[in-house]
Amino acid sequence: MRIDGHRSLRWAMRGLLIAALLPLASCEESAGPGPLALELQRAKWDAREPVAYSFQIRVSCFCGIPSMSTVTVQVLDGMVQSRTWTDTGDEVSEELASLYPSIDGVFDRLERVARGGPDRFEVAFHEDFGFPTQASADPNEGIADEEFSIWISDYQESLMSSARR
Repeated sequence: MRIDGHRSLRWAMRGLLIAALLPLASCEESAGPGPLALELQRAKWDAREPVAYSFQIRVSCFCGIPSMSTVTVQVLDGMVQSRTWTDTGDEVSEELASLYPSIDGVFDRLERVARGGPDRFEVAFHEDFGFPTQASADPNEGIADEEFSIWISDYQESLMSSARR
């Protein structure tokens, strides 16, 4: 294999590093992906640099929300612009807004859970983009009602993101 220039060498080295670290990430002793696995997927997500995107998110928890309701989240420049109940189009109330963050916010929450050494923690990621598509956690099986699940679907980047690249 011939590598031209520093950029190609840098990408080749990144590929080797990721290939070397992936087995370690999946062999962590926690009950699911550890901080390293999340960091690798977040790096894949961060590399996309989406300017504007939307997605649907469903959250199940003991936190006073209808567990089967889906919210459409619209993000611009990393900031959530709107959160609407998908079935009605109504805005999500301020009290519930923090339950429906941007994808970066979902990563932040999952990283906090992973660092805490949860009793049960499972995450599936989008194969190409790296963002979580499903997550389920029970930080402490001895404590009732602090477990949660998240599903993300219907991810779409706006034309502004495509034009910026």
